[in-house]
Amino acid sequence: MDHKLLKCPFCGAEAKLLNFSGAFRVIDTNYKCAVQFAERWYKTEQEAVDAWNSRMPNIVYCRDCKYGVPNAFQCGLVLCQNEFFRRYRLFDFDDYCSFGERRNAETGKKNDKE
Repeated sequence: MDHKLLKCPFCGAEAKLLNFSGAFRVIDTNYKCAVQFAERWYKTEQEAVDAWNSRMPNIVYCRDCKYGVPNAFQCGLVLCQNEFFRRYRLFDFDDYCSFGERRNAETGKKNDKE
């Protein structure tokens, strides 16, 4: 059985598996996270891990997005060039949106064709 816990999709903190009298639950180690997981206990470790890991698809932070240009104007922000916004916008490195696409991790380029 694989019990690999993914990081919190909202704050990026590590997750922790709790066991209380044979009931299992996963918590976020960042108590300041704006989105806390429901306080539900599961019968098995695998059920708790699966529930945690399926909360939300992986988000893409602006700092990792292929549309983002980090520190474009030397202002410590990310310039977003996504066509959805119809003009360029500046975001913080820790911001994210549902339109983000991860930059190619191996080369750091925007896509595999470059």
